[in-house]
Amino acid sequence: MSRYKPDTRAAFSRQPAHYLLFDVGQPMTSTQMRNAITAVQNVLMLACSIRGGSRIPAFGLAMINQNFQNVYSLEAIQGNFSKISAAFNSLSYQAKISEKVSFQEFKDYLYLAINSLLEDFKSKSEIMSGNNKWQFPPQMQITFVTAKDGSDIQLCLEEAVKTMNIAKLKKIQVVQLQNELGNLVTERNMEEPGQKINTNFLKGVEFVVLVQVAGTEKELESFFKTWLLDCDIDHEHLRISLPPSVDLPGSASPVLKCDIGECLINPLSLPFGHRYQIQMDFCSIQLGGSGLTKSAANDMPIYELEVLACLSSSSICQSQLFGQPACLYPTQCWHLEWEELLNNQQFFVSLCKKLCERDEYLLTRLKGHLHSISELAGYFVLESDGSELLLNAAVSAELVLPTREVGLPCLSNDRKAHKMLNAVSNCLDHLPLIQDFQPSDFPSGLYSILARNLQHNTTYDNTHFLNGSSNCDMGNSGHPALDTSPSEPHTRGGSKRSRGSNSTKK
Repeated sequence: MSRYKPDTRAAFSRQPAHYLLFDVGQPMTSTQMRNAITAVQNVLMLACSIRGGSRIPAFGLAMINQNFQNVYSLEAIQGNFSKISAAFNSLSYQAKISEKVSFQEFKDYLYLAINSLLEDFKSKSEIMSGNNKWQFPPQMQITFVTAKDGSDIQLCLEEAVKTMNIAKLKKIQVVQLQNELGNLVTERNMEEPGQKINTNFLKGVEFVVLVQVAGTEKELESFFKTWLLDCDIDHEHLRISLPPSVDLPGSASPVLKCDIGECLINPLSLPFGHRYQIQMDFCSIQLGGSGLTKSAANDMPIYELEVLACLSSSSICQSQLFGQPACLYPTQCWHLEWEELLNNQQFFVSLCKKLCERDEYLLTRLKGHLHSISELAGYFVLESDGSELLLNAAVSAELVLPTREVGLPCLSNDRKAHKMLNAVSNCLDHLPLIQDFQPSDFPSGLYSILARNLQHNTTYDNTHFLNGSSNCDMGNSGHPALDTSPSEPHTRGGSKRSRGSNSTKK
């Protein structure tokens, strides 16, 4: 019987176990191996550190060289990262003594490897089935990293899985790496120099998928970060309800069902995540795991932003900004001399005016301060409408998540497609058009729910749906950051305007 209710879903409940199989034989280079190992370890470090649902519940590592070797048997990654790191060190050592084998020998080793990994998953599933401490993943995904011709390996694996028990196998990914020059080094290429291979090729046949990836650390890390995305497809994630058509009285409201794809990892779900946002209260810093004691609750740091570059206003996307925006004004600190205050104000006004005239932003980075780790620093963007500065956090390389490949079909030209376009157009035409968004016109009902909460709840209980508190208790097992939604930055389209008392910054 399904455990889902009509309006609930289980996040990260369908994450597969991941077995990483390396082909360390020729033509794999030491640079490709080093880049791949570093990229995987970076992603596993993120998975071990993110609070909330387990994004990579289990991991195993194996290799093919002169033979097959299971370097690290499938285990939960939580609490085992040091063992996983040691396994990668062992893999690096084995790769240095790799030799070239015939393709027939390689096929035998590959068949043995896939069959052994499936058996390992099956045995671990049986052992862990009665273990309440760890929910064993329902499926396994095998990722095979090689520098050989991926098309030949794909055909080989398609034949191999026909004779194996693949009931709990989600898929096999064959990842073919490019060399340092950006070319695919394969025997087929050497035999046919004029043949061109599409490096963006993505093909899926049953359980076997071939992906060709550049062998750089950056590209490989982006690829392996797909492991961190939610694999739940048992239920839609979000519904968008549109008003019914006025031309068809009594018609049902159209509902668009969507899945949610994260653009970045919530920094407040990571240790020291407070360094990625400018915080105005101690509770927000504690959510990021700064390690500060509660005795320092009134000692907020004085932040310092180092300007790195100017940005064209069209060079940054809304999905690359996150968190709570903040308005900046020239300081009124009474400890400063009057002349210094005036000069500072003139500098501020001049900067705002020039940024607005040039239609540019400032890219800045947070510098270290007394209570934090100086080498960990987030990036921020400053923009201006000519009178003030608006500060937004900008995503860094480590937090970016790749876009999910969903394979959307093209809109056809048949009668059904035209009917759908007309229906959508009709629906949008009958919606009111707001020229100037005023937050004061759109209350969320917060005051009434806070009043009810304060009247009926006298003790802090973070498990109750309506309960909240101004105190930040980090001793609870649930992480409060997972229940808060960061304010999304507004689009930058349209003309810039000053921020009124009831308007938001564009």
